[in-house]
Amino acid sequence: MPGHLSDDSVRRVVDLLERQFGATVDRTVVTSHVVTAVRDLRGSISLEALPEMACRLAGHRLAELLSARQDDSAGRVLATSASRTGGRG
Repeated sequence: MPGHLSDDSVRRVVDLLERQFGATVDRTVVTSHVVTAVRDLRGSISLEALPEMACRLAGHRLAELLSARQDDSAGRVLATSASRTGGRG
């Protein structure tokens, strides 16, 4: 099928990103981001470039997810600290 990335190619991208993000992100989240990246890029770039570009896009989105989680965690720690000290942080 034209414009279709094989399951094996998707699996290789997931495996690569899982090695990079697996300590902090579940494989199902990595897989979801890869599948979404492939879908978003399909038709915009050549099939040959799709695995690399999907890997880059999914990796960027996973990094953003982790950054947002860290920001959220830091915000909760600051809010908890402020509430314990009467707003004096």
